[in-house]
Amino acid sequence: MSLPDGAKAHLRGEFSTPWRTLVIGGRPGDLAESHLIENLNEPCALTDTSWISPGTYVGVWWELQRRHTTWTEGPRHGATTERVKRYIDLAREAGASSVLAEGWNTNAGGDWTGQDFLTPRADFDLAEVLRYAQANGVGFTAHNETRGFVDYYEQHLETIFARYAELGIHSVKTGYATKFVLGGVNRSHFDQEAVRHYQRVVETAARHQIMIIAHEAIKPTGLARTYPNMMTGEGVAGMEQHNYMGRLGNPPEQATILPFTRFMGGPADYTPGVLNVTWDPAGLGTRVQTTSAAQLALYSVFFSPLQMLADTPENYHSHPGFAYLKDMPASWDETRFLDCVIGDYTVAARRKGHTWYLGAITDEYDRTLRLPLRFLGRGRYTAEIYSDAADTSWHDNPLPIDVRTETVRASTVLKLKLVAGGGTAIRFRRVRS
Repeated sequence: MSLPDGAKAHLRGEFSTPWRTLVIGGRPGDLAESHLIENLNEPCALTDTSWISPGTYVGVWWELQRRHTTWTEGPRHGATTERVKRYIDLAREAGASSVLAEGWNTNAGGDWTGQDFLTPRADFDLAEVLRYAQANGVGFTAHNETRGFVDYYEQHLETIFARYAELGIHSVKTGYATKFVLGGVNRSHFDQEAVRHYQRVVETAARHQIMIIAHEAIKPTGLARTYPNMMTGEGVAGMEQHNYMGRLGNPPEQATILPFTRFMGGPADYTPGVLNVTWDPAGLGTRVQTTSAAQLALYSVFFSPLQMLADTPENYHSHPGFAYLKDMPASWDETRFLDCVIGDYTVAARRKGHTWYLGAITDEYDRTLRLPLRFLGRGRYTAEIYSDAADTSWHDNPLPIDVRTETVRASTVLKLKLVAGGGTAIRFRRVRS
């Protein structure tokens, strides 16, 4: 994108331009499995990476999107001390590594002016939240939504991150929704100076041992190879745009395309895991455009080293699919994209240790897939299968989920029946002899 004066970039002396790449494979899975873009980046610039820890996270977010609670302080404020403690309890139960609280700091919400990213609201006791989180083995992810007031954030970045390090806060979700005022100019999120700002955030965070989840950021370029604390970013029409049934929004086919487009550049914070897809507490007349089972399948199809379990404690505790998400890995030892037709359906399997997680999703059409399990190792496996139930319908009845267990081997061929907008998620555990 051009700078405000119309120039593409201002440069002096010698300079390097970004790589331009072309990935070619014999099957769609070759594209999704490629690390070409990542590997063209410089090697790791950090001498110590022991503090970088992948994991899942929960938090006050989806309830804000559904207008059940508010960013702003008041009778329906979401990020209160007691509410965030409920999410900490959820994180402990789910095996999640951290809790996000959007709207925890002063003047988050409303016109978003006057934020300092250090002072909590009156109904949010930061010290108590951090104490309770630590006692439960859970971290805290601070939300830094600039709302486009980037100059203040840039000028105080060192102070903010230094204080977080003192408090033991080691992950931050940044945000630049709406405008992007940097250098006193409202510019593109993607021009030269904006890109340099994003880079400074990652570098400053690394000095203070902070991991970054970047929203409203530039498209991924494999920077995580050089700065592995750049854990994940948005740069995708994620779950916020998936919840407009009958209106403009992501159709089911979008998820079958993303592994071969957006995810080739790096991980994305798509925020899957909304199991109560019809939840509409504010009467907005919208809902997520998948079945509940498809939401589980996204954890194998989409990759994010900080991966959100996006739904609320109440919705998880009332849904049988929550059992699949407990102790869900966010980093993997092996990835296979098995049977894929871009824009129609995608089947992906990821291995952590001796356990495989498989996700299969489809577009707006029912389909039945035959799935050989040749990727499994020797021996027997217990397959925990979470699929759409017999009466599940994407439009009319998306919540029912069927849970069953089978014993399988590498020679087994499973038949997966996917309803439109639906999916199947399977966890394969090796049976000890």
